[in-house]
Amino acid sequence: MQRVPSQSQGEHDVATTKTGLQRDPTDPNALPPWSVAVPLGLQHVLAMFTSNLTPAILLAGVVGATTGEATLLVQAALLCAGLATLLQTVGIGPVGSRLPLMMGAGFAFIAVAVPLAADYGLSAVLGGVLVTAVVQVLIGLNIHRVAQFFPPVVTGTIILVIGLGLLPSGVNLAAGGIGSPDFGSPANLAVAAVVLVLTVVLNQFGRGLLSSAAVLIAVLVGYVVAIPFGLLDLSGVGDEPLVAVPTPFEFGVSFPLVAVLSMAVVGVVNMVDSVGTVHAVTEGGAGRPATTRELRGGILAEGGSAVLGGVFGALPTTMFSQNIGLVALTKQMSRHVVTIGACVLVGLALLPQLAAVLATRPVKTWHAEFDAAGVPTGPINDFADVFADPQIVHREMRMELPHSQIGSVPQVANPVRFSATPIQYGRAAPLLGEHTDEVLKEVLKLDDDGVAALRRDKVV
Repeated sequence: MQRVPSQSQGEHDVATTKTGLQRDPTDPNALPPWSVAVPLGLQHVLAMFTSNLTPAILLAGVVGATTGEATLLVQAALLCAGLATLLQTVGIGPVGSRLPLMMGAGFAFIAVAVPLAADYGLSAVLGGVLVTAVVQVLIGLNIHRVAQFFPPVVTGTIILVIGLGLLPSGVNLAAGGIGSPDFGSPANLAVAAVVLVLTVVLNQFGRGLLSSAAVLIAVLVGYVVAIPFGLLDLSGVGDEPLVAVPTPFEFGVSFPLVAVLSMAVVGVVNMVDSVGTVHAVTEGGAGRPATTRELRGGILAEGGSAVLGGVFGALPTTMFSQNIGLVALTKQMSRHVVTIGACVLVGLALLPQLAAVLATRPVKTWHAEFDAAGVPTGPINDFADVFADPQIVHREMRMELPHSQIGSVPQVANPVRFSATPIQYGRAAPLLGEHTDEVLKEVLKLDDDGVAALRRDKVV
Protein backbone atom coordinates (compact mmCIF):
# COMPACT_ATOMS: atom_id res chain seq x y z
CA MET A 1 0.00 0.00 0.00
CA GLN A 2 1.39 3.43 -0.87
CA ARG A 3 0.28 7.06 -0.80
CA VAL A 4 -0.25 8.88 -4.11
CA PRO A 5 -1.67 12.31 -4.88
CA SER A 6 -5.31 12.62 -5.91
CA GLN A 7 -6.80 15.52 -7.84
CA SER A 8 -9.92 15.53 -5.68
CA GLN A 9 -8.57 14.99 -2.17
CA GLY A 10 -4.80 15.38 -2.01
CA GLU A 11 -3.46 11.96 -1.02
CA HIS A 12 -5.11 8.58 -0.62
CA ASP A 13 -4.21 4.92 -0.35
CA VAL A 14 -3.64 2.96 -3.54
CA ALA A 15 -3.39 -0.82 -3.48
CA THR A 16 -0.84 -2.58 -5.66
CA THR A 17 -1.94 -5.91 -7.10
CA LYS A 18 0.25 -8.98 -7.65
CA THR A 19 0.70 -7.94 -11.27
CA GLY A 20 2.06 -4.57 -10.25
CA LEU A 21 -1.02 -2.65 -11.37
CA GLN A 22 -2.32 0.02 -9.03
CA ARG A 23 -5.92 -0.11 -7.82
CA ASP A 24 -7.38 3.09 -6.44
CA PRO A 25 -10.01 2.28 -3.75
CA THR A 26 -11.66 5.68 -4.37
CA ASP A 27 -12.27 4.79 -8.02
CA PRO A 28 -15.81 3.42 -8.60
CA ASN A 29 -14.50 1.41 -11.56
CA ALA A 30 -11.81 -0.41 -9.57
CA LEU A 31 -12.41 -4.08 -8.77
CA PRO A 32 -10.87 -5.44 -5.56
CA PRO A 33 -9.65 -9.05 -5.51
CA TRP A 34 -12.55 -11.52 -5.49
CA SER A 35 -11.54 -12.69 -2.03
CA VAL A 36 -12.32 -9.15 -0.83
CA ALA A 37 -15.10 -8.14 -3.22
CA VAL A 38 -17.45 -11.06 -2.47
CA PRO A 39 -17.50 -10.63 1.33
CA LEU A 40 -17.95 -6.88 0.88
CA GLY A 41 -20.89 -7.50 -1.47
CA LEU A 42 -22.54 -9.81 1.08
CA GLN A 43 -21.93 -7.16 3.71
CA HIS A 44 -23.93 -4.63 1.67
CA VAL A 45 -26.81 -7.13 1.39
CA LEU A 46 -26.91 -7.67 5.15
CA ALA A 47 -26.93 -3.91 5.78
CA MET A 48 -30.17 -3.37 3.82
CA PHE A 49 -31.91 -6.74 3.92
CA THR A 50 -34.45 -6.18 6.70
CA SER A 51 -35.29 -2.60 5.70
CA ASN A 52 -35.93 -3.73 2.13
CA LEU A 53 -38.42 -6.44 3.16
CA THR A 54 -40.35 -4.49 5.79
CA PRO A 55 -42.63 -2.59 3.34
CA ALA A 56 -43.61 -5.83 1.59
CA ILE A 57 -44.52 -7.50 4.88
CA LEU A 58 -46.52 -4.48 6.02
CA LEU A 59 -48.52 -4.39 2.78
CA ALA A 60 -49.16 -8.13 3.04
CA GLY A 61 -50.67 -7.57 6.47
CA VAL A 62 -52.88 -4.69 5.32
CA VAL A 63 -54.44 -6.51 2.37
CA GLY A 64 -54.84 -9.77 4.28
CA ALA A 65 -52.51 -11.61 1.94
CA THR A 66 -52.35 -15.38 2.05
CA THR A 67 -49.02 -17.05 2.73
CA GLY A 68 -48.52 -17.53 -1.00
CA GLU A 69 -49.31 -13.89 -1.77
CA ALA A 70 -47.03 -12.66 1.02
CA THR A 71 -44.28 -14.87 -0.40
CA LEU A 72 -44.74 -13.25 -3.82
CA LEU A 73 -44.50 -9.78 -2.29
CA VAL A 74 -41.25 -10.69 -0.53
CA GLN A 75 -39.86 -12.19 -3.75
CA ALA A 76 -40.81 -9.01 -5.62
CA ALA A 77 -39.04 -6.84 -3.03
CA LEU A 78 -35.84 -8.88 -3.39
CA LEU A 79 -35.99 -9.02 -7.19
CA CYS A 80 -36.72 -5.31 -7.66
CA ALA A 81 -33.98 -4.31 -5.23
CA GLY A 82 -31.45 -6.50 -7.04
CA LEU A 83 -32.38 -5.37 -10.55
CA ALA A 84 -32.58 -1.71 -9.49
CA THR A 85 -29.10 -1.94 -7.95
CA LEU A 86 -27.74 -3.47 -11.16
CA LEU A 87 -29.30 -0.62 -13.13
CA GLN A 88 -27.61 1.82 -10.73
CA THR A 89 -24.13 0.26 -10.66
CA VAL A 90 -23.83 -1.18 -14.19
CA GLY A 91 -26.16 1.23 -15.95
CA ILE A 92 -27.65 1.41 -19.42
CA GLY A 93 -26.62 4.42 -21.48
CA PRO A 94 -27.37 7.58 -19.47
CA VAL A 95 -29.28 5.60 -16.83
CA GLY A 96 -27.33 4.68 -13.72
CA SER A 97 -24.87 6.61 -11.58
CA ARG A 98 -22.16 3.91 -11.85
CA LEU A 99 -21.59 4.44 -8.13
CA PRO A 100 -21.75 1.94 -5.21
CA LEU A 101 -25.40 2.70 -4.42
CA MET A 102 -27.53 -0.11 -3.02
CA MET A 103 -31.22 0.14 -3.91
CA GLY A 104 -34.22 -1.10 -1.94
CA ALA A 105 -37.93 -0.55 -1.31
CA GLY A 106 -38.51 3.06 -0.27
CA PHE A 107 -39.77 3.23 3.31
CA ALA A 108 -40.97 6.81 2.76
CA PHE A 109 -43.81 5.45 0.63
CA ILE A 110 -45.22 3.29 3.44
CA ALA A 111 -47.18 6.09 5.12
CA VAL A 112 -49.10 6.59 1.85
CA ALA A 113 -49.16 3.03 0.52
CA VAL A 114 -50.66 1.42 3.64
CA PRO A 115 -53.91 3.45 3.74
CA LEU A 116 -54.19 3.24 -0.06
CA ALA A 117 -53.89 -0.55 0.06
CA ALA A 118 -56.54 -0.70 2.79
CA ASP A 119 -59.02 1.51 0.89
CA TYR A 120 -58.36 0.73 -2.77
CA GLY A 121 -56.38 -2.50 -2.79
CA LEU A 122 -52.81 -3.30 -3.74
CA SER A 123 -53.51 -2.67 -7.44
CA ALA A 124 -54.02 1.05 -6.70
CA VAL A 125 -50.66 1.23 -4.92
CA LEU A 126 -48.91 -0.39 -7.88
CA GLY A 127 -50.65 1.95 -10.31
CA GLY A 128 -49.33 4.85 -8.26
CA VAL A 129 -45.86 3.28 -8.41
CA LEU A 130 -45.92 3.34 -12.22
CA VAL A 131 -46.92 7.01 -12.28
CA THR A 132 -44.22 7.80 -9.72
CA ALA A 133 -41.66 6.23 -12.05
CA VAL A 134 -42.63 8.64 -14.83
CA VAL A 135 -42.40 11.65 -12.50
CA GLN A 136 -38.97 10.60 -11.21
CA VAL A 137 -37.62 10.07 -14.72
CA LEU A 138 -38.77 13.58 -15.71
CA ILE A 139 -36.97 14.99 -12.68
CA GLY A 140 -33.84 13.04 -13.59
CA LEU A 141 -33.81 14.42 -17.12
CA ASN A 142 -33.90 17.95 -15.71
CA ILE A 143 -31.61 17.44 -12.73
CA HIS A 144 -29.11 19.96 -14.14
CA ARG A 145 -31.74 22.66 -13.69
CA VAL A 146 -32.47 21.81 -10.06
CA ALA A 147 -28.92 20.91 -8.97
CA GLN A 148 -28.23 24.60 -8.30
CA PHE A 149 -30.67 24.41 -5.41
CA PHE A 150 -28.41 21.89 -3.64
CA PRO A 151 -25.19 23.73 -2.68
CA PRO A 152 -22.75 22.03 -0.26
CA VAL A 153 -24.48 23.50 2.79
CA VAL A 154 -27.78 21.89 1.72
CA THR A 155 -26.38 18.50 0.73
CA GLY A 156 -24.22 18.46 3.87
CA THR A 157 -27.28 19.06 6.01
CA ILE A 158 -29.15 16.28 4.20
CA ILE A 159 -26.25 13.89 4.81
CA LEU A 160 -26.25 14.81 8.52
CA VAL A 161 -30.01 14.26 8.76
CA ILE A 162 -29.67 10.88 7.03
CA GLY A 163 -27.13 9.75 9.61
CA LEU A 164 -29.06 11.04 12.60
CA GLY A 165 -32.26 9.50 11.27
CA LEU A 166 -30.68 6.05 11.29
CA LEU A 167 -29.65 6.22 14.96
CA PRO A 168 -33.09 5.53 16.54
CA SER A 169 -33.67 2.57 14.22
CA GLY A 170 -30.30 1.11 15.09
CA VAL A 171 -30.87 1.45 18.83
CA ASN A 172 -34.38 -0.04 18.64
CA LEU A 173 -33.24 -2.98 16.52
CA ALA A 174 -30.34 -3.64 18.89
CA ALA A 175 -32.85 -3.90 21.73
CA GLY A 176 -34.93 -6.45 19.82
CA GLY A 177 -37.26 -4.25 17.75
CA ILE A 178 -40.10 -2.03 18.96
CA GLY A 179 -43.01 -4.14 20.17
CA SER A 180 -40.90 -7.23 20.70
CA PRO A 181 -41.91 -9.10 23.88
CA ASP A 182 -38.25 -9.22 24.92
CA PHE A 183 -37.44 -5.62 23.94
CA GLY A 184 -34.36 -4.45 25.84
CA SER A 185 -33.68 -7.89 27.31
CA PRO A 186 -30.11 -8.68 28.44
CA ALA A 187 -29.85 -11.34 25.70
CA ASN A 188 -30.71 -8.89 22.92
CA LEU A 189 -28.37 -6.22 24.26
CA ALA A 190 -25.57 -8.74 24.76
CA VAL A 191 -25.73 -9.99 21.17
CA ALA A 192 -25.90 -6.40 19.87
CA ALA A 193 -22.91 -5.43 22.02
CA VAL A 194 -20.86 -8.35 20.68
CA VAL A 195 -21.60 -7.33 17.08
CA LEU A 196 -20.87 -3.64 17.73
CA VAL A 197 -17.61 -4.15 19.64
CA LEU A 198 -16.34 -6.77 17.18
CA THR A 199 -17.12 -4.48 14.23
CA VAL A 200 -15.17 -1.57 15.76
CA VAL A 201 -12.21 -3.73 16.82
CA LEU A 202 -11.86 -5.46 13.44
CA ASN A 203 -12.26 -2.22 11.50
CA GLN A 204 -9.71 -0.33 13.58
CA PHE A 205 -7.13 -3.02 14.30
CA GLY A 206 -7.73 -5.69 11.65
CA ARG A 207 -5.76 -5.95 8.43
CA GLY A 208 -6.91 -6.68 4.90
CA LEU A 209 -10.16 -8.63 4.72
CA LEU A 210 -10.60 -8.60 8.50
CA SER A 211 -10.88 -4.83 8.36
CA SER A 212 -12.84 -4.48 5.11
CA ALA A 213 -15.43 -7.16 5.99
CA ALA A 214 -15.69 -6.24 9.67
CA VAL A 215 -19.47 -5.85 9.55
CA LEU A 216 -20.03 -9.17 7.76
CA ILE A 217 -17.78 -11.07 10.16
CA ALA A 218 -19.38 -9.44 13.21
CA VAL A 219 -22.92 -10.22 11.98
CA LEU A 220 -22.03 -13.88 11.36
CA VAL A 221 -20.54 -14.13 14.84
CA GLY A 222 -23.71 -12.47 16.17
CA TYR A 223 -25.84 -15.17 14.55
CA VAL A 224 -23.76 -17.87 16.23
CA VAL A 225 -23.98 -16.13 19.60
CA ALA A 226 -27.78 -15.74 19.19
CA ILE A 227 -28.37 -19.50 18.82
CA PRO A 228 -28.00 -20.49 22.51
CA PHE A 229 -30.26 -17.58 23.50
CA GLY A 230 -33.03 -18.94 21.27
CA LEU A 231 -33.06 -15.76 19.17
CA LEU A 232 -32.60 -17.45 15.79
CA ASP A 233 -35.87 -18.69 14.23
CA LEU A 234 -35.57 -20.65 10.97
CA SER A 235 -39.11 -22.01 10.99
CA GLY A 236 -41.71 -21.15 8.37
CA VAL A 237 -40.60 -23.07 5.30
CA GLY A 238 -43.77 -24.41 3.66
CA ASP A 239 -44.49 -26.38 0.53
CA GLU A 240 -43.22 -23.68 -1.82
CA PRO A 241 -41.20 -24.80 -4.87
CA LEU A 242 -37.43 -24.65 -4.60
CA VAL A 243 -37.01 -22.17 -7.48
CA ALA A 244 -39.62 -19.87 -9.05
CA VAL A 245 -39.67 -16.55 -10.90
CA PRO A 246 -42.05 -13.84 -9.58
CA THR A 247 -45.06 -13.39 -11.88
CA PRO A 248 -45.54 -9.96 -13.53
CA PHE A 249 -48.80 -8.10 -12.73
CA GLU A 250 -49.85 -10.78 -10.27
CA PHE A 251 -51.75 -8.17 -8.24
CA GLY A 252 -52.97 -6.03 -11.16
CA VAL A 253 -52.82 -2.25 -11.50
CA SER A 254 -55.41 0.51 -11.20
CA PHE A 255 -55.16 4.30 -11.19
CA PRO A 256 -57.42 6.04 -8.65
CA LEU A 257 -56.61 9.76 -8.68
CA VAL A 258 -55.82 9.87 -4.97
CA ALA A 259 -53.32 7.01 -5.35
CA VAL A 260 -51.63 8.59 -8.36
CA LEU A 261 -51.26 12.02 -6.73
CA SER A 262 -50.20 10.88 -3.28
CA MET A 263 -47.58 8.40 -4.52
CA ALA A 264 -46.20 10.92 -7.02
CA VAL A 265 -45.85 13.62 -4.34
CA VAL A 266 -43.89 11.26 -2.10
CA GLY A 267 -41.74 10.37 -5.11
CA VAL A 268 -40.83 14.02 -5.64
CA VAL A 269 -40.00 14.50 -1.95
CA ASN A 270 -37.90 11.34 -2.02
CA MET A 271 -35.79 12.84 -4.82
CA VAL A 272 -34.43 15.45 -2.41
CA ASP A 273 -33.11 12.69 -0.16
CA SER A 274 -31.70 10.86 -3.19
CA VAL A 275 -29.70 13.89 -4.33
CA GLY A 276 -28.14 14.06 -0.87
CA THR A 277 -27.47 10.32 -0.94
CA VAL A 278 -25.52 10.53 -4.22
CA HIS A 279 -23.41 13.34 -2.79
CA ALA A 280 -22.95 11.39 0.44
CA VAL A 281 -21.49 8.32 -1.25
CA THR A 282 -19.01 10.34 -3.34
CA GLU A 283 -17.99 12.44 -0.33
CA GLY A 284 -17.68 9.43 1.96
CA GLY A 285 -15.91 7.15 -0.51
CA ALA A 286 -13.91 9.54 -2.69
CA GLY A 287 -13.91 12.87 -0.85
CA ARG A 288 -15.56 14.79 -3.70
CA PRO A 289 -19.02 16.05 -4.67
CA ALA A 290 -21.07 14.10 -7.19
CA THR A 291 -20.94 15.15 -10.83
CA THR A 292 -24.02 16.23 -12.77
CA ARG A 293 -23.77 13.05 -14.83
CA GLU A 294 -23.76 10.92 -11.68
CA LEU A 295 -26.73 12.80 -10.26
CA ARG A 296 -28.73 12.52 -13.48
CA GLY A 297 -27.90 8.86 -13.95
CA GLY A 298 -28.73 8.06 -10.32
CA ILE A 299 -32.14 9.74 -10.43
CA LEU A 300 -32.97 8.19 -13.81
CA ALA A 301 -32.09 4.75 -12.45
CA GLU A 302 -34.28 5.35 -9.42
CA GLY A 303 -37.21 6.34 -11.61
CA GLY A 304 -36.66 3.64 -14.19
CA SER A 305 -36.38 0.92 -11.56
CA ALA A 306 -39.70 2.01 -10.02
CA VAL A 307 -41.35 0.55 -13.13
CA LEU A 308 -40.17 -2.86 -11.93
CA GLY A 309 -42.11 -2.36 -8.70
CA GLY A 310 -45.32 -1.64 -10.58
CA VAL A 311 -44.83 -4.75 -12.70
CA PHE A 312 -43.81 -7.28 -10.03
CA GLY A 313 -45.56 -5.88 -6.96
CA ALA A 314 -43.15 -3.73 -4.94
CA LEU A 315 -42.86 -0.13 -3.80
CA PRO A 316 -40.53 2.24 -5.69
CA THR A 317 -36.88 1.50 -5.01
CA THR A 318 -34.64 4.17 -3.57
CA MET A 319 -30.98 4.54 -2.62
CA PHE A 320 -30.31 3.02 0.80
CA SER A 321 -28.42 5.47 2.98
CA GLN A 322 -27.25 2.86 5.50
CA ASN A 323 -25.03 1.32 2.83
CA ILE A 324 -23.18 4.62 2.42
CA GLY A 325 -21.79 4.08 5.91
CA LEU A 326 -20.25 0.81 4.70
CA VAL A 327 -18.54 2.60 1.82
CA ALA A 328 -17.00 5.13 4.21
CA LEU A 329 -16.17 2.44 6.78
CA THR A 330 -14.48 0.01 4.39
CA LYS A 331 -12.87 2.71 2.22
CA GLN A 332 -14.01 0.77 -0.85
CA MET A 333 -15.73 2.90 -3.51
CA SER A 334 -15.94 0.07 -6.05
CA ARG A 335 -19.35 -0.18 -7.73
CA HIS A 336 -18.53 -3.77 -8.63
CA VAL A 337 -18.69 -4.73 -4.96
CA VAL A 338 -22.30 -3.53 -4.80
CA THR A 339 -23.00 -5.27 -8.12
CA ILE A 340 -22.09 -8.55 -6.43
CA GLY A 341 -24.60 -7.75 -3.70
CA ALA A 342 -27.24 -7.05 -6.35
CA CYS A 343 -26.67 -10.45 -7.93
CA VAL A 344 -27.12 -12.08 -4.52
CA LEU A 345 -30.50 -10.33 -4.11
CA VAL A 346 -31.68 -11.49 -7.53
CA GLY A 347 -30.64 -15.03 -6.69
CA LEU A 348 -32.50 -14.94 -3.36
CA ALA A 349 -35.61 -13.65 -5.14
CA LEU A 350 -35.81 -16.90 -7.07
CA LEU A 351 -36.08 -18.99 -3.88
CA PRO A 352 -39.73 -19.03 -2.73
CA GLN A 353 -38.97 -21.19 0.31
CA LEU A 354 -36.67 -18.49 1.64
CA ALA A 355 -39.29 -15.84 0.87
CA ALA A 356 -41.88 -17.88 2.79
CA VAL A 357 -39.63 -17.91 5.85
CA LEU A 358 -39.11 -14.15 5.61
CA ALA A 359 -42.82 -13.48 5.08
CA THR A 360 -43.89 -15.50 8.13
CA ARG A 361 -43.74 -13.01 10.97
CA PRO A 362 -45.93 -12.83 14.10
CA VAL A 363 -48.63 -10.21 14.59
CA LYS A 364 -46.54 -8.44 17.24
CA THR A 365 -43.77 -7.89 14.71
CA TRP A 366 -46.16 -6.43 12.12
CA HIS A 367 -47.72 -4.19 14.77
CA ALA A 368 -44.27 -2.92 15.76
CA GLU A 369 -43.35 -2.18 12.14
CA PHE A 370 -46.61 -0.28 11.58
CA ASP A 371 -45.97 1.72 14.73
CA ALA A 372 -42.46 2.61 13.58
CA ALA A 373 -43.91 3.76 10.24
CA GLY A 374 -46.40 6.04 12.01
CA VAL A 375 -49.44 3.99 10.99
CA PRO A 376 -51.95 3.50 13.85
CA THR A 377 -52.95 -0.15 14.23
CA GLY A 378 -54.15 -2.58 16.85
CA PRO A 379 -54.02 -6.37 16.96
CA ILE A 380 -57.16 -8.50 16.84
CA ASN A 381 -56.77 -10.84 19.82
CA ASP A 382 -58.33 -14.22 20.35
CA PHE A 383 -59.47 -15.38 23.82
CA ALA A 384 -56.06 -16.80 24.65
CA ASP A 385 -54.33 -13.51 23.79
CA VAL A 386 -56.83 -11.47 25.81
CA PHE A 387 -56.52 -13.47 29.00
CA ALA A 388 -52.74 -13.78 28.67
CA ASP A 389 -52.38 -9.99 28.68
CA PRO A 390 -50.18 -8.95 31.64
CA GLN A 391 -52.72 -6.34 32.79
CA ILE A 392 -55.57 -8.86 32.80
CA VAL A 393 -53.46 -11.37 34.72
CA HIS A 394 -52.03 -8.91 37.24
CA ARG A 395 -55.40 -7.25 38.06
CA GLU A 396 -57.21 -10.60 38.12
CA MET A 397 -59.81 -9.30 35.67
CA ARG A 398 -60.92 -12.65 34.29
CA MET A 399 -64.34 -13.83 35.43
CA GLU A 400 -66.97 -16.38 34.40
CA LEU A 401 -70.62 -15.51 33.65
CA PRO A 402 -73.51 -17.93 33.07
CA HIS A 403 -74.60 -18.44 29.46
CA SER A 404 -77.90 -19.84 28.19
CA GLN A 405 -76.32 -22.17 25.64
CA ILE A 406 -72.85 -23.21 26.80
CA GLY A 407 -73.04 -22.99 30.57
CA SER A 408 -70.57 -20.15 31.16
CA VAL A 409 -68.22 -17.90 29.22
CA PRO A 410 -65.05 -16.06 30.32
CA GLN A 411 -65.36 -12.27 30.49
CA VAL A 412 -63.08 -9.31 31.25
CA ALA A 413 -64.14 -7.49 34.41
CA ASN A 414 -64.04 -3.74 34.90
CA PRO A 415 -60.61 -2.77 36.29
CA VAL A 416 -62.29 -0.20 38.60
CA ARG A 417 -63.50 -1.82 41.81
CA PHE A 418 -65.55 0.00 44.44
CA SER A 419 -65.56 -1.35 47.96
CA ALA A 420 -68.90 0.11 49.01
CA THR A 421 -70.77 -0.24 45.71
CA PRO A 422 -69.26 -3.17 43.78
CA ILE A 423 -70.20 -3.53 40.13
CA GLN A 424 -72.90 -6.12 39.50
CA TYR A 425 -72.57 -8.34 36.44
CA GLY A 426 -75.97 -9.80 35.54
CA ARG A 427 -75.37 -12.03 32.55
CA ALA A 428 -73.04 -12.76 29.67
CA ALA A 429 -73.27 -11.19 26.24
CA PRO A 430 -76.56 -12.29 24.63
CA LEU A 431 -77.08 -14.34 21.51
CA LEU A 432 -78.39 -12.55 18.43
CA GLY A 433 -82.05 -11.72 19.11
CA GLU A 434 -82.07 -13.44 22.49
CA HIS A 435 -83.70 -10.46 24.28
CA THR A 436 -85.56 -8.86 21.38
CA ASP A 437 -89.03 -9.64 22.74
CA GLU A 438 -88.09 -8.45 26.20
CA VAL A 439 -86.74 -5.13 24.89
CA LEU A 440 -89.78 -4.50 22.64
CA LYS A 441 -92.17 -5.10 25.50
CA GLU A 442 -90.21 -2.96 27.94
CA VAL A 443 -89.32 -0.02 25.66
CA LEU A 444 -92.26 0.07 23.24
CA LYS A 445 -94.82 -1.28 25.73
CA LEU A 446 -95.97 -3.95 23.28
CA ASP A 447 -97.86 -7.07 24.25
CA ASP A 448 -97.40 -10.53 22.76
CA ASP A 449 -99.76 -9.75 19.86
CA GLY A 450 -97.87 -6.56 19.02
CA VAL A 451 -94.52 -8.38 18.94
CA ALA A 452 -96.08 -11.15 16.80
CA ALA A 453 -97.38 -8.54 14.35
CA LEU A 454 -93.89 -7.09 13.93
CA ARG A 455 -92.52 -10.50 13.26
CA ARG A 456 -95.30 -11.28 10.78
CA ASP A 457 -94.50 -8.06 8.86
CA LYS A 458 -90.79 -8.94 9.02
CA VAL A 459 -89.92 -5.79 10.92
CA VAL A 460 -87.99 -7.85 13.43
